[in-house]
Amino acid sequence: MNDSGTSAEVDTITFVAGADTEVERDTIAGWTAAGLLHDSIWLDLSDDQFAHGDPLQTPVRYVTSVDTKTMPVREIYGQNKYQVVRVVALRPITAVHKGDEPMSDLWSFADDLKARLGSQTVLRRINLLVPDGTDVWTKQLLEPGCDINVIVSPEDRPREGAIDLGLSRPEIFRAHTALACASVAGLWRHADRGAFDQIEGQGAGNHGRIVVTRAMARVVDGRMMPEEVVDRLMRDGVTSLNRHRGPDPNRTAHDEAVVDAAVAMMLKMEDGEFSYRPPRLEIKEPTDHLAVKTLRMLVRFSLQLAKIRMLEWQQSGTMELATAAQEWLERTVVDVAPNEIGRRVVTAGEMLEVARDAPDQLRGLLPGTVPVSTQVWSPLRRLSFSLVDGGDLPPEVEASWNTLRPGVSDPKWVAPPPRRGLDLDKSEQDVLGSIDLPPTRRIRPGDVNMIAALYERLAELPGGDKLKAFRDRVNDWVTERREDKSLLGKLSTHVSDEMRKASGDLGRRAVEYAEAQRERKAVLNELDRIRTRLGNQVWAMLIGFIGLVGWLVSVAVTPLPQWALILSVSAAILGGGYAVLWMLALAARAAALERDLQYVDSRLRAHVAAIERWPAEVDRLTSVYEVLVDWGEVIGWMLHEPYGEAHASVPGPADMTRPEAFRVARPEVTTEQFDEVIDRTTKDVFGKGWLTRLYGVLKQTLIPNPEGRSGGQVDPDASPGPGPNDAQADPAKPPKHARDKLLREFRNGNCGTIAKDELTDRIRDALLDQAPEQVMPMVTADSTGSLMSTPEFLTAVLPEPTDDAPSQPLASTVFSDQGRIRGRGNVAKVYLWGPFEQWTRSSLRLPQHDHVVKRGNPAKDLPYQMSVIRLDVSEGCEEADLRLLAEQ
Repeated sequence: MNDSGTSAEVDTITFVAGADTEVERDTIAGWTAAGLLHDSIWLDLSDDQFAHGDPLQTPVRYVTSVDTKTMPVREIYGQNKYQVVRVVALRPITAVHKGDEPMSDLWSFADDLKARLGSQTVLRRINLLVPDGTDVWTKQLLEPGCDINVIVSPEDRPREGAIDLGLSRPEIFRAHTALACASVAGLWRHADRGAFDQIEGQGAGNHGRIVVTRAMARVVDGRMMPEEVVDRLMRDGVTSLNRHRGPDPNRTAHDEAVVDAAVAMMLKMEDGEFSYRPPRLEIKEPTDHLAVKTLRMLVRFSLQLAKIRMLEWQQSGTMELATAAQEWLERTVVDVAPNEIGRRVVTAGEMLEVARDAPDQLRGLLPGTVPVSTQVWSPLRRLSFSLVDGGDLPPEVEASWNTLRPGVSDPKWVAPPPRRGLDLDKSEQDVLGSIDLPPTRRIRPGDVNMIAALYERLAELPGGDKLKAFRDRVNDWVTERREDKSLLGKLSTHVSDEMRKASGDLGRRAVEYAEAQRERKAVLNELDRIRTRLGNQVWAMLIGFIGLVGWLVSVAVTPLPQWALILSVSAAILGGGYAVLWMLALAARAAALERDLQYVDSRLRAHVAAIERWPAEVDRLTSVYEVLVDWGEVIGWMLHEPYGEAHASVPGPADMTRPEAFRVARPEVTTEQFDEVIDRTTKDVFGKGWLTRLYGVLKQTLIPNPEGRSGGQVDPDASPGPGPNDAQADPAKPPKHARDKLLREFRNGNCGTIAKDELTDRIRDALLDQAPEQVMPMVTADSTGSLMSTPEFLTAVLPEPTDDAPSQPLASTVFSDQGRIRGRGNVAKVYLWGPFEQWTRSSLRLPQHDHVVKRGNPAKDLPYQMSVIRLDVSEGCEEADLRLLAEQ
């Protein structure tokens, strides 16, 4: 049966049944946990429920590579569709345990099972007899109704050609029984099919065939090799990969220059996506000439003599902020002098609170989910990875590097390590709340804005021993963070500075708006004074008007006396001239004031438009900052801890006695040889772009998108920016979007586990593509402690064909000195299991013989183990061929 954790399609299931076989079961369980065997299902024939109850509801022991658990038969075999089902009766036979328990219940169970399986499923009933060499009563042990009776030769050969060492010790016999069970039942992980899944000559009336077998096994337990390669790379860091990959002639690694160039390129993207985009002040200068305006103003004066008012100037179309907006501006810049605006460090959360506190008439453009539209995150991530793994640059920046491929010598030039944050206890979190900072449990190393705000505000607090210790710790940490010259660090610092610039920009615009309002009020006051002065000259206009009327009457109607005519003309000239001259002076002054008013109104309209757009721009900028800090952490995890923390060592074969025929060896690799393995493996696994590919695996695994949908819920690049003070997600609540989920998976170690498993598989495949002698040239066999070459260790159990058989005869003693096989003890067929396609690249030579059957799963589908499992099978014999003891 295939291991439940390695294949989604299980096509073989093996039931092992017996009484008093707990030792063998535990031994098999240990070997299964060590990755040597497939899963198996164990039935206890002494269980009354099995004998008298529903066999399919009988509790059985399900042995897997993970654990051994008890569950009903139906629950196990009903989970998959099987091609082969084996039912093996394991019957160890000793002087104490005769193995003569009835098998009728087991075969009834097998018949019931067969009736419930598909018609194409093959069911094999195997009666496995394992004697220890004592007197055996075999007549009642053989099962004519079985497909095959397998009798295990009571011998323990350490290697091909060696003499039998016997089974005198009970623990050796139990291990010998487990070895026979694993081999006959086809439980070895390298076994694609068992030796008796298809039986030659099988047909009606041909059941109960009898064969004699023996098993030998050699396993080089190399599963730790991929782990050790990964652990070595983790210990040395990602920087070691460049050395193992070899030099790239097109790669330049002037760290600081590369980072500065990368920062400059990113700042240019998306029309300055990482920068504050202040609205342009479009202030129109008056274009009319003063003389023309004066004449026009004089005409206006002349036409408005009756009202003598200047409503046109007072009713100019100047835009003014509403009362709520003015109150918001006053709250925002209260008690801040113009030269101090923008100097205080404002956190991203505070900036968002200010922007989203703006009245409705100023938030018409506030998107709320900024920056969902930006396209900078994918190029930033790809550029960050390529600087380390030498992969392709994003097309947005590739042309700027010409023919050179930029790179850095250490990941710290790209992003700070994610674990370099500042962890705070409860009292320190309370301090944050007292200085208007979010009481977070941890400040991330890339959050330079929060770092600067904390540093600034702690310095303003009074002293105290506890506070001083906190301040000193923060100061030391800030000093360390100030040395960060990474790409993500510089981008975060730039955006933080731009946030400060935006904060100051609002204050300056508010101050300038107030100044323009005062200037406008002064101009209007001056115009009011002109109106008053113009009104004071009404008497002169009236005298001139009366004189003019008198003169016109004298000319047109009736002559006036000379004195009256002289008086009328004098009044018209003096009064009218005086009025005209005075009006001309006032018109010139009013024209200048009107031009000033137009300029002030233009400034006011520009400031109002800028203030109206400020909340939306700040919302975009602060969201860009928060998302940038998130991506800085993700990139930091990928660059500094792409594999996560080291796994616990995988279990080895169970620590119990094994027969001489079964030997496990462990690789003995020198430092120089291991360095060579690292070099070869690195070139295959950690080639150009490996980080980008690994990120793709993590994203697809953790955030699958089977429906092809897009948006922030399934696309980390399109996920929205957080709300005010929402940078640290509550771990008790479900993730809000894909980027939030990705960050949580990195923090809880799931990403590291997935990445390490993925890289371990790649490393294992790369090791399997190398000759075994290159990866593990020498091994040390357990128990013996002897050092030998890997091929020498494995070939110890390979058959040496004789003239008439593929190997030496089986032991002449089958049961005892009295029970012998009549000349049927020669080996008729040898089954070999192992990853033989890998051995074609080694110096190992497999025997070529018609009666040698080589089988085995592909090595890439199995743990990294080198093994040769051997099962010798005699030619068939009849019961009469056995010299049996007479019944007593």
